[in-house]
Amino acid sequence: MDFAVGGASGLQVKLKKPVENKDIISIPFSWIKAIGDIILIKKPD
Repeated sequence: MDFAVGGASGLQVKLKKPVENKDIISIPFSWIKAIGDIILIKKPD
């Protein structure tokens, strides 16, 4: 949640296996391509 602009800026995901000592990561909405039973993301180049 981005309180400065009054909305959400991304999707937080809790990982089963930590990556770089992080168990929660944030994925910006601009990376999300589709949401359904699965979530498709593509990191911009």
